[in-house]
Amino acid sequence: MYGKLFASAFTGSLYGAGLNVHAVWGYAIANADRRGYVELNAKMLAATLGGTYEEIATAIKKLISPDPESRTKAEEGKRMLREGQFIYRIVNYETYRSMRDEDARRESQRKKTRDKRSGSLHLVSRCLPLSAHAEAEAEGEVRREDSSELAPEGDSEPAILVFPTASRGIRPREWGLRESLVREFQAAYPAVDILAEARKALAWIVSNPSKKKTFHGMPSFLNRWMGKVQDRGGSGGGGNGPPGSGDAEAAVARLAGRR
Repeated sequence: MYGKLFASAFTGSLYGAGLNVHAVWGYAIANADRRGYVELNAKMLAATLGGTYEEIATAIKKLISPDPESRTKAEEGKRMLREGQFIYRIVNYETYRSMRDEDARRESQRKKTRDKRSGSLHLVSRCLPLSAHAEAEAEGEVRREDSSELAPEGDSEPAILVFPTASRGIRPREWGLRESLVREFQAAYPAVDILAEARKALAWIVSNPSKKKTFHGMPSFLNRWMGKVQDRGGSGGGGNGPPGSGDAEAAVARLAGRR
């Protein structure tokens, strides 16, 4: 339990009322329920506050008596009303409890202002476009990334065909079919004209943009494409693989590792 004890309690008409009156008044405020009801037993309070029964009883009588000089004119200026043998109700308790002191009011206002500013800054940061410098840096990163993905391990192996993909950065990413992968496909699927089928796959993707594959999914897509052509008897252009390219099983195993 707790209550608000305002400074005015010591400067109003209770000024000079004595230690016992202020002790009982503080106890009552601190122990009242939300509606202002409190139990005051003079014998118990005497032991609790360190006074005599007569001192506490006199203090309670002072608090329930009319006070024409009280700032609060309700109930003739009485601080408390007796509602039962030991039950008292503090006059205007709910009104004073709901009052915020000046520091609490100011702190609440400061918090509202901080929250409002924070929300505005967050909204602005989400709405502001990238600065020209940031855009240039981001674009440069994508260019470097895309060029490294399109280029093979060395400058001597350029991309033979370039496929659009479903992967996106600041601009769409493209995937390059390299000669080394063509050789592996040819070794794995000797009855297939790899380049001819790759061009067909590219034309199919361009004609069906919603079917575009992800950047990292392109090798598996072409592998499945070539496998289906091989299973149908090939494209009639087999034998395009370089001599000594290895057996088909080894090539298939290498391709499986790319998936």
